[in-house]
Amino acid sequence: MASDIHTYFGLSYATHLVVPRTLLQSMPRQWQERFTELLTELDDAFDGTPRAEAYIVQAAEEKEAGALAAVERRAARITKDEHGALSHTTLLGEVTETAGDELVLVPVPDPVPHYNRGRTRLQPSAI
Repeated sequence: MASDIHTYFGLSYATHLVVPRTLLQSMPRQWQERFTELLTELDDAFDGTPRAEAYIVQAAEEKEAGALAAVERRAARITKDEHGALSHTTLLGEVTETAGDELVLVPVPDPVPHYNRGRTRLQPSAI
């Protein structure tokens, strides 16, 4: 079990934690109350700290840029020039070179069902 946030994130380069709402609302009521108390404590601790108004969250798979099919390249905003060199265009329009073995995110449908106004519930496997 991880003892702190850095350990929980492991060796990933992730800067944010994304948790599907459907999974959260599927947990027992007492667990949800503890979780929301911690979120409120976090919000209170950083009240006034500048944060983005909203974030874009998209389900995706990691794949090597050089192994992508044309439709996957388009979805991942990867282009290939006439010499086979790959580049990536960010959502902000910045273009960077991309190595063929570099892992890129290819959007996929989210396997977790939509929260449906709080009505969707899944059965947790570890409770």
